[in-house]
Amino acid sequence: MIFQFAQTNLQLRRQMLDAAYPADAIERLDEAYDCAVPMFSGQYRGNGKPFINHLVGTASILASRRAPPDTLIAALLHAAYMCGDLGVQPGGRRSRRRRERVRELIGSAAEELVATYDSIDWQPEGIARLRRDYATLEDKLREATLMRLANVYEDFMDGGMGGALTGKSGMYLSRALREDIVDLARLADWPQLAQQLALVFDEFADSDMASTCPPRNNGLSRLRLPPSARRKLVPTAQGWCNRRLRRLGARVERQRGV
Repeated sequence: MIFQFAQTNLQLRRQMLDAAYPADAIERLDEAYDCAVPMFSGQYRGNGKPFINHLVGTASILASRRAPPDTLIAALLHAAYMCGDLGVQPGGRRSRRRRERVRELIGSAAEELVATYDSIDWQPEGIARLRRDYATLEDKLREATLMRLANVYEDFMDGGMGGALTGKSGMYLSRALREDIVDLARLADWPQLAQQLALVFDEFADSDMASTCPPRNNGLSRLRLPPSARRKLVPTAQGWCNRRLRRLGARVERQRGV
C-alpha cells in the first residue's frame, strides 16, 4: 500500500513545491524541520515509528489543504510542549521560558498555534464541546483544531493505532467520539479529511486492524539512544547528580553550623 502523505522532509518539500508554495514559505519549513530534528532526536512512537515522521506527516496532511505556512510550521512542531526536548528551560509544560524558546525558533504566530494545540482538551467531552461550539470558535482555535484533526488521521492512516489497545487508542473505541471527530472535519469544511477519517475509523473498529501494528505497541513514545550515546550520557548524568548532591550536602552542613 502506498500512502499519499509525506513522511520525510524531502517529500514534504516536494509536496510544497508542487503546490506552488512561495520559496520563502518552503525555506521557513526547512528551518522548522531543522529545529524539530534535535528536539525529537531519538524519539519513537509506541508503534516503532520515528516521531519526526509523524510530525512531517501531520504537516503534509495540512499542506494538502493548502494551509498557511505558520500552520504547517506549527504542525511540524505540534508536540514541542508535550515531549520535545527544549534543553534546560525550567518550568511547566507551557512555561513562560519554554514558550519564549519556541517563539525564538519559529516565530510568534506559529508558536501561538502550537500552544493552542497543546491546550486543547482532546478527550471525549472536550471533542464534543468543540463540535458543539465550532461556529463560535475564534480563528486561532479553529486552526489548532485542524491541526488536531490532521494529527488524528496521521495516527490512523498507516495502521499506527493497531496492536494492543492503550489508553490513547482505547478512547477511539467510542463510536460517538469517532462520529464527533468526523463531524468536526465536516464543520471545518474539510470533506476529504472527513471521508478519510471515517474510512480509517471503520478499519479500526474492525478487529483485523490489530494485526497492522507490532504487538509491542503500548501507545507511549519513548527515547531510544544508540549504545555509544548511552555510554557517554550515563557517566555525564551521574557526574551531574553527584555534583548536585555534594552542593546540597555542603549547604545542609552550613545551615547546621549557623
